[in-house]
Amino acid sequence: MVKIITRQIYPIDRDNLIIPEIVVEDYAMKESDILRPAFGDIWQACGWNSCKYYDAYGNWIGR
Repeated sequence: MVKIITRQIYPIDRDNLIIPEIVVEDYAMKESDILRPAFGDIWQACGWNSCKYYDAYGNWIGR
């Protein structure tokens, strides 16, 4: 069985996508945890609810 997912994808409509700055207060944090808010903002700018490389608990599942 093949599941077909259709969704509206929005290309970024500007040359500069401004995302909030990230302040690193603890250098022991994993990079994936530090960058998660920025990745979420970028994916949301393209019409997704969140970055698909994080699971429902906020854990990095990407490559």
